[in-house]
Amino acid sequence: FTTNNTLGFHYQDAGSAAWAWYSGLVVPADVWSYIAMVVSEDKVTLYLNGVGVERDLSLAPANLGTMKIGSYLGWTDRNYNGLIDEVAIWNRSLDENEIQLHRHITKNTNNASGLISYYQFNEPSGVVLDRVGLKHGNLRGASERVVSTASVGDGVAFISNTPETDLEIADQDVSYSFFN
Repeated sequence: FTTNNTLGFHYQDAGSAAWAWYSGLVVPADVWSYIAMVVSEDKVTLYLNGVGVERDLSLAPANLGTMKIGSYLGWTDRNYNGLIDEVAIWNRSLDENEIQLHRHITKNTNNASGLISYYQFNEPSGVVLDRVGLKHGNLRGASERVVSTASVGDGVAFISNTPETDLEIADQDVSYSFFN
């Protein structure tokens, strides 16, 4: 993020020095937002609340053993200043439909093809558990746990290609209509 909340990332493309790219996507302040970064062989796509912007480039493989969520290489002046509700890491590139489907649903670690690490930050204290594997983590610096207000929960998501879709929730007095 830049000082005006523009979403971007730092990278080192194969055989070059480090660079930064800013997507032009501006994250609204004090509002829950869904951010995804999809890396494929020849491009990176950043998504903000379902809107994607692509950058053509070839990246060297990431070393997840030294990964720092919310920090650039552990530098003290390049840290994310905000709340993170969950982080999911996949060993494959998700497509735009999958990004939309996973946006408000907690991941089912038993049948999520390619999900290799999943952090929900729900532990009251101590280690941050990887819900898929053994890549558990620790909070560092001024990080703290807070109760999440993100609109994420259990459930099933699907994509409808009809212009209007009604969703009835069983045993509830609620009805939603979604429009494209």
